[in-house]
Amino acid sequence: MHILVYRDLARNIKNQRGVTPVISTILVLMIMFMAVSVLLTWGLPYIERLKTESAQNNIIGQFDLFDESLRDLVIEGVNSTRINNVVVDFGEINFNQWGRKLAVYYFLEKGYDFVVYDFDRDGFSIKVNKTLPTSVDKVNISWSDMSGITKQYTISPTIKDEGDVGVVTNVTPSLQDSYSLVFYDSVNKIDVAKCYVFDIGQLSWTVHSSSGVYSVETENSGLLYHTPSQDFFKKGLVIYNESDRVYLNVMLYRGKKFVASGSFAFRITSTLSRSSVKEYGFDKCYNLTIYMDGKYVSLWGDYLKLYNFNNTFPDFETTFRFQNESLFFTFLESVFDLTIQVGRGGVS
Repeated sequence: MHILVYRDLARNIKNQRGVTPVISTILVLMIMFMAVSVLLTWGLPYIERLKTESAQNNIIGQFDLFDESLRDLVIEGVNSTRINNVVVDFGEINFNQWGRKLAVYYFLEKGYDFVVYDFDRDGFSIKVNKTLPTSVDKVNISWSDMSGITKQYTISPTIKDEGDVGVVTNVTPSLQDSYSLVFYDSVNKIDVAKCYVFDIGQLSWTVHSSSGVYSVETENSGLLYHTPSQDFFKKGLVIYNESDRVYLNVMLYRGKKFVASGSFAFRITSTLSRSSVKEYGFDKCYNLTIYMDGKYVSLWGDYLKLYNFNNTFPDFETTFRFQNESLFFTFLESVFDLTIQVGRGGVS
């Protein structure tokens, strides 16, 4: 009897010894497979996201310092210079002096009002809505060509019955820099409105990740950044306002187009090449309005609302007007020449 029991026990032990390694191997392989699956599905994207967010925060800090240096140059005056060194972990840096179109316009006489919009840089056309009085029959346009020579051109608005628009057309050559328009009332023999139009230029950083696009842009002393889930606006152009007084400083970036990607360091040499007062704030003006085009205009709109500019025109979503009809307006244009040099690395 004991012999049988020992024999059965030995047989069971032998069977267990033969089965256990196979089961153990399968279990180990299953655990490893699940671990690799979790790593590929959640771990690597999570690590990539942390890495990208860290690189983005690094760029935000460096672009912020760049913006602050430009503001210092405005205080120091024309021909003052700053140097900013920027280190890029990865991603693409892009600088283009022809960026977002910005228009600032206001009225010199009470009782005049219209909306200016849709600026075509190449053909040069400007649209105004049909509330433009018929007595305003001349528009004096002035701009500086690429050599810095100021040119002037006077045309008559051509009112076309295309919905609610009037069109100012046929200016040559194509306008590639800031320019101004003065609307003239021939009946009353007065200038009734001024409009300044700018390409503000942009310096940007962009990364395309598995979770989406991350980017940072600095333009007009404004800092915008974006993640796949949200857009942010850190700060904007220089505005000060006190009830009936507004100060506005438009900052334009100029220089040779620059594109580079990878891990590299580069140097930005910024020089304030021109600073001019467009309006001194001595006389009252009316219905101060800002127009913008391009991506993320809503972010700029939210920023302008902090300074009492509101979107009061349902048909013109990118147009923002100061809440007080009359005001004293001081307006400064600052132009910065940027020279960008790659210190190490980078593929341009």
